Amino acid sequence: MSRRGWFLVVSLGLLAYGVLCLVRFPIERQRAMAVPRMTAGQLLEKRPVSGEYVTLIDVRLCRRGSAFWRDAMSPGDVDVFVPIFPAALPSEPAPRDLKLLLEVQDADDWRRIRDTEIAEVTCQIHQGGGRVDDWAQKDLGSKYPGLHFPDVVVLTVGLHEPTMAKAGNLLRDGIVAASAGVLALAWTLWQRKAPTAPLGPVSSNQV
Repeated sequence: MSRRGWFLVVSLGLLAYGVLCLVRFPIERQRAMAVPRMTAGQLLEKRPVSGEYVTLIDVRLCRRGSAFWRDAMSPGDVDVFVPIFPAALPSEPAPRDLKLLLEVQDADDWRRIRDTEIAEVTCQIHQGGGRVDDWAQKDLGSKYPGLHFPDVVVLTVGLHEPTMAKAGNLLRDGIVAASAGVLALAWTLWQRKAPTAPLGPVSSNQV
């Protein structure tokens, strides 16, 4: 394939990706706006339903530590389990009284939550400790003796939860990709229409 052909393929690919992002943006924005906001205490009171999304506005991490795993081949992929509790409580509950377990699967999300005293997180609800791998249960069990995994609600972050930040990323990526695709396509079409200069020296008979 010629260079112009490659430019045409790339420009159409960028344009298609940009349009897809722009189409998905209002959908993701609407999903994010529909997520209910509440405190961690209110979540426990309402009988959480598996599969639902919720934004918790007052998350505090327990300070005895977390169970942490990082993918050596992809440092951005992590799996972190840490008990959490409502910020309204005067102190961290005893391990046997902890009912919420946060699972974070994105390194950027983990840094943001870890470095914030009271975090706001949008997460998906999972009932029971079935999501918690054996290595994590063993690690957390040593740091939080008495933590009863079958009774916890696991809240996952870094998967498919709808957020305004993700919607904003779709809008930004869509504008950038579509603009780049249009410019590349215009340049490719212009190159095809541009006259080709004669090759080699002009002979005296042609003058």
